[in-house]
Amino acid sequence: MNKSRNCLSEKDHVLIGAGGTGGHLFPALSLADELKENGFQVALVTDARAHQLLQKSEYKDVYTITAGRVAGRNLLGVLGGVVQMAMGMMESWVLVRRLHPAVVVGFGGYASVPLLLVARFARIPFLVHESNAVAGRANRLLSRHAKSTAVAFSRTQKLEFLPPGSLVHTGTPVRKNIAALSDVKYLPPIISSNVHLLVLGGSQGSQAIGRIVPDAVRHLSRGLRERLVVTQQVRDVDGNYAQKVYSEARVQARLSPFISDMPAVLARSHLVIARAGASTVAELSIAGRPSLLIPLPNSIDDHQVHNGRELMNAGGAWVLEEQNLTAESLAKILTELLENPGCLSEAAAKAKALGMPEATSCLARLVQKLAVSSCQVGPLP
Repeated sequence: MNKSRNCLSEKDHVLIGAGGTGGHLFPALSLADELKENGFQVALVTDARAHQLLQKSEYKDVYTITAGRVAGRNLLGVLGGVVQMAMGMMESWVLVRRLHPAVVVGFGGYASVPLLLVARFARIPFLVHESNAVAGRANRLLSRHAKSTAVAFSRTQKLEFLPPGSLVHTGTPVRKNIAALSDVKYLPPIISSNVHLLVLGGSQGSQAIGRIVPDAVRHLSRGLRERLVVTQQVRDVDGNYAQKVYSEARVQARLSPFISDMPAVLARSHLVIARAGASTVAELSIAGRPSLLIPLPNSIDDHQVHNGRELMNAGGAWVLEEQNLTAESLAKILTELLENPGCLSEAAAKAKALGMPEATSCLARLVQKLAVSSCQVGPLP
């Protein structure tokens, strides 16, 4: 049992656990790519919800485990969550026995819990990454036993119980082609030239944003509409409505459920309207693009509100409450900003000052350091 295994080799496995939503999954994929480039074998462990998001990805080393929520007031729901958790732990145990990972990394979400609990029982070092400004329930539980807890924001809430020195401010991992935008200068709109507006609805789409933005654009002055070029991520069910409104307003618009050339589109954008998910806020700050953020209402712990406020307090964004937003009020805000290039330039600079383009490599170095320190860990029983 105390027999040491061979020291770290380039073929050591790293298991990455992440819930099946974009906020957990996209940073995990970015880290996985970085670690693979550094010689590690990497496998992603997630839940069934990730299937649709991974359809657009070329990543193949993916394992799906059973995961569920063990919370709430409904006794049957809690019992069902306990059963799902137990199944997920058994599935995770099989994976750990087969792959013998040197390190396990958790990005939060239901799928990370059974995997990291198994890692703890198996005495495999693990670390946790929290992308939001308010730590999620899974990460609050698991960070107590992690070797390190990496955070996206320097003042992450609900992790105050951790001892000093256990938190590492890394930022949120993003794709390399997004990180490269930190070197692309923001050019404000010039009078009489095109104004590029990027509209995003988050990884799950947003009916509210998908409809209120076209309605707001319809209220803009004719001169501004003639200059406006909109690229909008929109759900299929809202696409026809948005296209009809833009056509009637004679606004150039490109609508799609998925924007395949996001780095290029983000680079030329003068203003972005988006949710305030962790990955979105990270990408906007790295690229240094001013934004109007509309947090998802009723998100757990209002984490999107807090994410948006981090960027707003730095001067790089404006946060709008969806319940108080109308097409008319949004049109007024758009007019004030798009006709004030100096204001946009200032916000762009302040957003970029908050960005951490080295987040992926920073987190990868943390994983590698932990992997090296695990060289004397005994084999699994």
